[in-house]
Amino acid sequence: MTSNLLNVYRCYQGHYLLQRGPVIDALRGSQVNWLGVLEPDLLDPTLRRRVEHELQSRAFALLTAAQFYDPNRGRQLSH
Repeated sequence: MTSNLLNVYRCYQGHYLLQRGPVIDALRGSQVNWLGVLEPDLLDPTLRRRVEHELQSRAFALLTAAQFYDPNRGRQLSH
């Protein structure tokens, strides 16, 4: 995965959406809240590969709350 920052959004269902590119405040047809940006290197290597694979096939990757808040990865968000 490149070192590009990922935008992080919290979806109304409780999942987290990761997306490259400029910040989008409102995604058409869904309710999400922008939380900040995340460095891909902070993700667990296995999860990072899965996110990269999803981002190659579509515009976003979805994580569960458990994946996003994994205490083993030293999570850091920047605004």
